[in-house]
Amino acid sequence: MVSNLEARRGLPVPTKILVRYLPIALTLLFSAQWALDGGDLDPPSGPIASTGRFGSRIDALSLPGDSIAMHIISVPGSYYLSGNLIGTTGKSGIAIRSKNVTLDLGGFALLGVPGSASGVQADALDIPGIVVRNGQVEGWGDQGVYLGGSPYRRVENVLSRNNGSYGIQITGEQAHIVRDCQAIDNGTVAVSGGIFVSEFSLVSECAAFSNTGTGILLPSPSSLANSLSTQNSVVDIEMLDGLLRGCAFGGLLTTSATLVDNQ
Repeated sequence: MVSNLEARRGLPVPTKILVRYLPIALTLLFSAQWALDGGDLDPPSGPIASTGRFGSRIDALSLPGDSIAMHIISVPGSYYLSGNLIGTTGKSGIAIRSKNVTLDLGGFALLGVPGSASGVQADALDIPGIVVRNGQVEGWGDQGVYLGGSPYRRVENVLSRNNGSYGIQITGEQAHIVRDCQAIDNGTVAVSGGIFVSEFSLVSECAAFSNTGTGILLPSPSSLANSLSTQNSVVDIEMLDGLLRGCAFGGLLTTSATLVDNQ
């Protein structure tokens, strides 16, 4: 109905109705358009796929390999695991042959078999900037994680155990970081141990336990902080120089580093 106020204005009845109800109609129209632009509120069933909004990520298990490795990363980028990787005799699990690579294990495990090589391997020269994180590496015939030959390598939140050589080994160049990692029960070959990191690097919040050989080895000036190393067969902590701070060890210590708050 038309109000008395609108009737007194002398407007035609259709115009009065339009004036009164136009705001409501426009509100409904814009609400409907917003809902359409927002997409389907009842998406189809099945796994959730990336929209690509934050860039593409590549499943490392989808990549081909060769006679040395089961899967090869050869292009810079962000890679992940979509499930566990089961090793094979004579090969590494994942070989990284490119600089600027991040490999996120996503909580999955690389599981080696007798006679396999390393779980993750990156030993080519001139491929700096490699990150491996968030998962487990177990039972490989050689190293669990081996990154060598170039600077700026980082390993974070990795549990490496029951591997033939070192659980985590980074050799060559400088400025490496190993953080929040565990190396347990590694070592069945002559040169083995828990964590080995070279050249002016940082190891922090790590644990090395019951490894054959050295628990944590830093053969050049570096920093080791807030870490535990105990019950390793040769030496719990071995450092050439640098700073050893806030660490606990089982009594086997060889170092010329500056010692602060250790026990």
